[in-house]
Amino acid sequence: MKFERFILVSTGGITLLFLVSFGINQIHKYYGSLNNLNSQLSKDKTLETDNIQIQEKESYPKTTEDKFYRSIQDTNALNRVFQEGGFSERMNSWNGKALFVKFSSVKSPHEFQYYDYKALYQDINRNNIQDESDQGFFNPASTVKVSIAALVLEKINTTGLTRDSEYRVAGSSDWFSIDDDIRRSLAVSDNDATNRLILWLGFDQINHDLKNKGLGHLVINRLMLNQGTLIKSPPFEIRLGNKLIRQSSKSVSVRVACYETVSQVGNCATASDLVEVLIRIVQPEYFPADQNFTLNQSDREWLQEVMSHTPRKEGFNYQDDYCRFLTKVEHKIASKSGRMLSKCGVALFSNTYVDSSFIEADSGQKYYIVFSVTPPKGVSEKEIIQWMNTTVNFVLLRLP
Repeated sequence: MKFERFILVSTGGITLLFLVSFGINQIHKYYGSLNNLNSQLSKDKTLETDNIQIQEKESYPKTTEDKFYRSIQDTNALNRVFQEGGFSERMNSWNGKALFVKFSSVKSPHEFQYYDYKALYQDINRNNIQDESDQGFFNPASTVKVSIAALVLEKINTTGLTRDSEYRVAGSSDWFSIDDDIRRSLAVSDNDATNRLILWLGFDQINHDLKNKGLGHLVINRLMLNQGTLIKSPPFEIRLGNKLIRQSSKSVSVRVACYETVSQVGNCATASDLVEVLIRIVQPEYFPADQNFTLNQSDREWLQEVMSHTPRKEGFNYQDDYCRFLTKVEHKIASKSGRMLSKCGVALFSNTYVDSSFIEADSGQKYYIVFSVTPPKGVSEKEIIQWMNTTVNFVLLRLP
């Protein structure tokens, strides 16, 4: 059996409110029956592998000068740390998975040190389908919104648009700004805003671009809050100053093999995918251009800024720790000169709590973290998040 390898260098709600905003007639016209489509996809898994096979990541070579980094795997260190701190029992009972990446620029080449706990992805039955029977599988929930935001910024950068460009479904009355929808998607995990961005990009384009960047296990098959699976995007209008740009509707021709539950086609990602998205945003110099997000420096810095801000700092009336699960860790180790870029998620189908974060400690040490647990539904959210903070803080203090 082959394990996915953590090699970095060349891996380059729609709620009813949203329906009203875009116009009920337009939504019905272009979407049809979402329930019928979901039902059809659930009945026939063989359709999902017709065009794209889920493949093991390749072991890419280092950069031409071979001076930037090498990656190290340690599959035992986290297990020892969890045992030392008394966290092993709950990590097992809560189906915990963790990937901690510690960056070091002391040696040459620079190192990304990978510490894994049950997060190595393996297609156990070799059926080329990501599902809950696979080793290392977990529901990424809203953490996938980071990659969507990056692809949106890439699109505006390569099409001559700007972040403050406005867009809408053709024929509807309400305009939305791209930068505001990205801010809402990341700062308060707004599902309406995210779904607008997904439909503007189109499912085929999203999955094609992610695969070409070496993120082949990061798959977007459905809208947030399960508001539609692989549905056709309606035509959009984009307003840039006095200029009006029309974008045609986008059909879906590729179905990617990814099941959030036994019968539910959905969104997938491995822990290494989520980490590598963050590394591309924070340290893009460790990826070749064709494996990176094509962002200008201003957009890259703005994206990092939004992800590092509390909701209130972005102008939203939410608690500062809203959807920033590791806020207490941030306050302990990155409250002075440090920073934390963070995106949380709570899975719709599995009750999985997942956090994907980059932390630059006050000391200057950089960490990339993906941490997920699936506790029993009777456990309070407060207890879950407190335990995640306690565990992560303990790990960071004891990583080699």
